[in-house]
Amino acid sequence: MTAGNLFCGFTATLKILEGALLQASNPDAAGDLFHTAIWFVLGAFVFDFLDGRLARLGGHESPFGREFDSLADIVSFGLAGNSFCRRCCFFFRL
Repeated sequence: MTAGNLFCGFTATLKILEGALLQASNPDAAGDLFHTAIWFVLGAFVFDFLDGRLARLGGHESPFGREFDSLADIVSFGLAGNSFCRRCCFFFRL
C-alpha cells in the first residue's frame, strides 16, 4: 500500500512538471495533465488511508514501515501538492 502511495505521488509530480513544460505551447494538453495529476494525488490519499489501517490490523508495524510511509507522504502531499500550487500561482499570477 505504501509503495502505491509513493508511486501515485511520484507520477503526479511528473505529470505536473510535464504540464508545466507544455503550458505555454499547448494549454489544453497541460490542463489534461494537471487533471491526471489530481487523480493520482487522490489515489495516493486512498493508499495512504489504507496502509496504516492494514498494518495495524495485521500487526505488521515496523520502524521501517513508519519511515517509508513518511517518505511516501512527503512525495505525495508535500512535493506534488507544492508543485501543483506553485504552478497554479504562476499561471494565474497570484
